[in-house]
Parts: sequence; C-alpha cells; structure tokens
Amino acid sequence: FENNPGVGMRSYDIDLADRDQRTAAVDEELDTSKRKLDELLAGQKRIKANQARILANQARILRAK
Repeated sequence: FENNPGVGMRSYDIDLADRDQRTAAVDEELDTSKRKLDELLAGQKRIKANQARILANQARILRAK
C-alpha cells in the first residue's frame, strides 16, 4: 500500500469485515489455482511417464527385429 498512495487511501474506505471477506475470497481463489496447477503438473508427470514407457517399448521392439 505504501508504494501506491491511491490504493492506500482507498484501503481506509473499507471496514474490517469487508477487508476480511475480500481477503478470504482471494485466498480461496489462490488455493483453487494452486490445486489446478498441481493437477496439471501431475498430469504432465503421467504423460512423461507414459512417453518413457512407449519409447522403451519401441526400443525393445526395434532391438528384437
């Protein structure tokens, strides 16, 4: 707030309950975003593992020829 005086001044216009409610909403959004990112990263790991298995299988098939 100290870097942006306009934001700092507006912050005094909201009461504590409103501030807490807004903070809780932002925290919830951040948690949701983190869960989505975690799911995407887990999916990416599964894709890489599948890719490694496919490449290993292809290499095994080629060696068998």
